[in-house]
Amino acid sequence: MQVTEHAELDESLLAAKRKLIARIKQGRPAPASKVSKLKLAEVIEMPSVFQHRSNNQAASECHVWELVSVLQRDSGQALAPITVYWVGDGYCCIDGHHRMMAYKEVQHKGAIPVNVFTGTLDNALLLSLSSNSKDKLPMSAREKYNAAWRLVIGTSSSKAGIAKAANVSDRLVGKMRATMKTLSEQRPERQLDSLSWNDALRMEQGQDVKDFVGSDDWVEVEAKKLADRLSRTFGNRLSKNSEVLYRALEIYDGRIPEWIADYYAPPEDDLDGDVPLRGLQDGEEF
Repeated sequence: MQVTEHAELDESLLAAKRKLIARIKQGRPAPASKVSKLKLAEVIEMPSVFQHRSNNQAASECHVWELVSVLQRDSGQALAPITVYWVGDGYCCIDGHHRMMAYKEVQHKGAIPVNVFTGTLDNALLLSLSSNSKDKLPMSAREKYNAAWRLVIGTSSSKAGIAKAANVSDRLVGKMRATMKTLSEQRPERQLDSLSWNDALRMEQGQDVKDFVGSDDWVEVEAKKLADRLSRTFGNRLSKNSEVLYRALEIYDGRIPEWIADYYAPPEDDLDGDVPLRGLQDGEEF
């Protein structure tokens, strides 16, 4: 199976959000009748706004395969409901992109269960990150930090709300806000939503991250090439037995486990530890 990547992910968050705000204003009010099921074709997808994780094709394919197996094993049994949000002319998926892929993979014909979120757009953005469905692919620490950075840049949500949604500390979100203010003043020409959190820190320290070998953009491009090679060679076998994978990497180069531990170590501003993650409920304010 080849997971279909969304070209819209290349669009910046702020640009995509502006288009969505205009779409909602120009659209019609949400239907008064309660909606609990929708057909796949009726669900709009806007990953550039509501998908916070990085483009990790290998992990996505493995997770979608797991969901496909559930659907095939439990014929007629639906996955956890997709969370949707009214965007003026239809309901948009704000949580459940991989479940949508799995339904499409098995060519699901019937309606799928949905939960409708009716809060503000900013709270919908927070919910798209914080939802704690059992069918949701877990996020790495790095993805959480970048997602928190996106919310700092792209919403007017409270520090506590962003921290809870991204499962990071209030102190880290405070640092991100200060960095955003500094960069907005010192580098007004730069689109901050085009930067990862690590690259924003580098730029704040005076480094120009464009074409910088070692910047997140450069790392992402090179890592994607290697991940695609691994996916073509091993499929999803590397994800099936983590102990074998870890040991193989250790045999290949004994320094790799230490590098991985350092890479995923929490930043200094997040050493207070993460707060327990729970999904935001419909109507609840951050």
